[in-house]
Amino acid sequence: MGRADGRSRPSPLRFAVGIEDTVILSDVDEYAATGHDLRWRADLDLAAATGATMIRYGLPWSWLNPEPGRWEWSWADRVVDALLARGLEPIIDLVHYGCPTWLTGAFADPRYPDAVAEHAAKVGARYGDRGRWYTQLNEPLITAELCGETARWPP
Repeated sequence: MGRADGRSRPSPLRFAVGIEDTVILSDVDEYAATGHDLRWRADLDLAAATGATMIRYGLPWSWLNPEPGRWEWSWADRVVDALLARGLEPIIDLVHYGCPTWLTGAFADPRYPDAVAEHAAKVGARYGDRGRWYTQLNEPLITAELCGETARWPP
């Protein structure tokens, strides 16, 4: 479809796939449990083979920021570059479920607000030129219910 100024309008509908990246304390790490941490390239090939043009993909916060003030980008840099090389525009999950283990109270840790703000700023600064879509918090109502209301998840 064209616009009045003659430029083409991007398609409002996109086909996207996603890969779950839950990491809760040291008990649950879906990337390790499914082997994605080792065979992520092959998994991205499979995602691209579906014909998708976008992928919702989590960069586990606990992997990027294993301790306060320390950031590890090498794995995430390779993944983001690989997504783009396969024609998959990333929708980056900032917080799926879980926080780095150094936030001892997880979402209830008093440092959480500043830590998650720093995390979002660092990821945005690092990948803003390669990705413009973000999921700030996966399923916020479920997180609020299971972390806050029923206390079934950390803390």
